[in-house]
Amino acid sequence: MATSPISAPSTRAATPSTAPATRPTTPHAGLTRPTTPHNAPTRRFVVVPWKEAAADLIVSSTRDSFCFKVHKVVLAQALQGFDDMFSGKARLGVGDPQDTHKGLPVLALPENSEVLSCLLELIYPVAPPTSKLSDEDTIRDLCVALDKYGIKSYPRPVLDRLIALAEDEPEVVYMFACRFRLREVANAAAKASLRSPRGFSDMDVSDLRISMQQYHAFATYQRNCRERAVSAIRDLAWMIELIPDDIPGLIEARNKADSCLVCYKSSDLRLYQSKARGTIKICLSSYLNRYFELVEAALVKDTRGTVATDQRHFSSVFAPHGLYACDHCRTAETAFAMIALGKTLEQEIDRRISQVELSISDIVWSDAVY
Repeated sequence: MATSPISAPSTRAATPSTAPATRPTTPHAGLTRPTTPHNAPTRRFVVVPWKEAAADLIVSSTRDSFCFKVHKVVLAQALQGFDDMFSGKARLGVGDPQDTHKGLPVLALPENSEVLSCLLELIYPVAPPTSKLSDEDTIRDLCVALDKYGIKSYPRPVLDRLIALAEDEPEVVYMFACRFRLREVANAAAKASLRSPRGFSDMDVSDLRISMQQYHAFATYQRNCRERAVSAIRDLAWMIELIPDDIPGLIEARNKADSCLVCYKSSDLRLYQSKARGTIKICLSSYLNRYFELVEAALVKDTRGTVATDQRHFSSVFAPHGLYACDHCRTAETAFAMIALGKTLEQEIDRRISQVELSISDIVWSDAVY
């Protein structure tokens, strides 16, 4: 499987120090800050959506020479790296300005102007750059920048975009969430993976950018969700209170003589404790047993309640000349009752899955990884 464009880089994005001119471990390795007039690029200023009045700093991209007039107070309020730099604290992450333009200090940064534009629009009180976040390369580099410069409060539009991407690439987005310690995104990615809980089996080992603990948390979540989903089928105690009207093919054993002898002759007998009626013996029809078997098998490949309403299960159970329901029971009334049961089972499966939590403590950043 090809690595997704948003997959986390194989090495931890290093933050620029206050002195060196080169950044060999950043996403844009080898870039240098211009320090002399003859190699300084022609500056092109971006038209920004915020007011430039009283701007006291110019942020310049070493990638394409585009510049932004900004306010130190805005950068300091949103980004810890700039806060420390402007307050005089020693902190890796942001270098001191080494150039000026018309009296304003110029701070050269290695990100391209598209990423810088997104970053600035996210921290200024202007409309978020939602359309720009549709590009997966941009959002990947943006997250690297937000992490590198120490974003104090993660922007909601970025989280929403990553959660949306998780619907298509849950495993990749999960690794991304681990890389940047985004708990909400990790939870969303784990939940999205239940649609096809393959784990990381279709990815090359070289593409796995997570620790053993992070992998274990993801795999454990999928396994626990599957077990909780299956429990809704194997433990029918929650269905007992719905007897006799709402569960087709599920009756009290004492009423077996009044039911179809063909569909119940090899039925499963189980004892359950009813809140209203005490201990009762339950009898399952062959077609209800078969339906439960099909749903349980389907939960391995799709661990969501929606599998309970898959029309293929009902078609298999009530197929003409089928082995699971006799002609007497193969009626429209029974079929509609089974469909209604499927919706009830879907809700119960999803309810039980919602109680499973991803072990967040296992996705905390580990310096040993990246």
